[in-house]
Amino acid sequence: VMIEAVENHMPEVIVIDEIGTELEAMAASTIAQRGVQLVGTAHGVTIDSIIKNPCLQMLVGGIEVNLFSFLPAVLQQFLLCS
Repeated sequence: VMIEAVENHMPEVIVIDEIGTELEAMAASTIAQRGVQLVGTAHGVTIDSIIKNPCLQMLVGGIEVNLFSFLPAVLQQFLLCS
């Protein structure tokens, strides 16, 4: 229903209250990808609990492991100064 509303009415902004299922999250993601500004709510104790919720994590970027090191920056600076 949400996607049909976007297709038929072309709103600039859509507000979704209590996104809780994977189907609702997928619809919200599709709407956002179509260039419509999205404001939504989802219940969770912390942002971490939403990120770890498999149905909702697509709305907040999911979980990704990143390793950061200053070594590449040091090497680049060393090479520039050589």
